Amino acid sequence: PGLNLGYRTLNSSQIETIRGLGVNLSVQVMKPKVSSTPFFEVGFLSQPSGGNTDSDVTFAPILYIGGGIIR
Repeated sequence: PGLNLGYRTLNSSQIETIRGLGVNLSVQVMKPKVSSTPFFEVGFLSQPSGGNTDSDVTFAPILYIGGGIIR
């Protein structure tokens, strides 16, 4: 499992810079094999606080599911 806390920024010439706190969580499961290793990951991305002087930019957790093969 992994818990990520981070600082996000969005810079653009058309709007004032947006800054925010990123909170993410993920869990990855693998089954080791000799030639290739399949894996599965589930987690979420969120931004509980952030924005600029014009508006707030926050979002609730967004669930994601992923997987693949490591060679």
